[in-house]
Amino acid sequence: MAAAAMYCNANIDVAGWFISFPFFCGAIYLDGPKATLMPDALGYDFPLGFSAHDWSARGSQVTWRKKSTRVLAASDTTITFSRHVARRHVVPLLNAPESRIQVVPLAPPDLAPLLPFVQDRRRTEASYKSAADLLRRHAALTGHSYLCDFPFEEVPFVVTATQDRVTKNLGRVAEAVRRIVQRQRQNMKLLVTARIEFGADWTLMPKVVEEHLFNRDLISVRDVPRKVHAALFHCATVTVHPTLFEGIIGSLPFYESLSVGTPCILARGPHVNELLESEPDLKPYVFDPYDIDGMANLIVHVRDNREAVLAAQRVIYARLVEYGWDQVAEAYAQAAITPRERTEG
Repeated sequence: MAAAAMYCNANIDVAGWFISFPFFCGAIYLDGPKATLMPDALGYDFPLGFSAHDWSARGSQVTWRKKSTRVLAASDTTITFSRHVARRHVVPLLNAPESRIQVVPLAPPDLAPLLPFVQDRRRTEASYKSAADLLRRHAALTGHSYLCDFPFEEVPFVVTATQDRVTKNLGRVAEAVRRIVQRQRQNMKLLVTARIEFGADWTLMPKVVEEHLFNRDLISVRDVPRKVHAALFHCATVTVHPTLFEGIIGSLPFYESLSVGTPCILARGPHVNELLESEPDLKPYVFDPYDIDGMANLIVHVRDNREAVLAAQRVIYARLVEYGWDQVAEAYAQAAITPRERTEG
């Protein structure tokens, strides 16, 4: 990377550089203004999600911190997706001055263009059936026999779309839905896009399936294409994003879910707290990530009041989508061409 940087300096006229990861050490040799993107330092908040080797003298987490500190020191601007990452990770952990940090939030993603039968971000009887048919066709193509003729239109179900990692808190969602089904005797399924890691000791989800015979109520739908992902969200009764920490403001599933007409509930964390500062009306749909009964009660409440909840969340989403990816790109470009003297001034 150093050799590539030297070549660029000698042969390419560049107004500024955008460094997409803070551990790309070759970037320190680049001439001209540099802006470096720093998503988060998740391992330092949740070290148990990594192996002991990652924390050895030459382990990946320790090496990452050393490299990232060097790159940010050589950068004119550090870009973060949120203020909480800037204050929590960039300044105290990587020793970067706060005056050089620029917070550029992600723009809300939009899944609606993937489903042309969805109009005005609303679920109709026709769009419901079209999305359900798409899901059944995908199940047949991938050999998912249980879902090949599954009545998505008739069975209320929760969707959680994320990997099963320590921070993602999927086990508590599984337990919340289990209590709805087995204690309250209500009809509901949970569909997750994560793999169920049977035998793993760092996640609660496999235990819920094994110990409570929940294998036909918690269903793993892995590696779905984007169009299928959108259809899954469109058909869902409610989506749940239970994560303890995200490096962005809010959560991507929240935006994706509302873009195709499905309400979403969120676990409280620094990412959601930052969103609540500008969108306090979202508070009724935020739950304590450790309160399983509270999560279960909120899922049932949204199911029973789906249209009213969706109407309230639509207003919030309409405000959020006014901020677009063109604005994000412009902010990145400006950060990349702004030398340090102007950034600090």
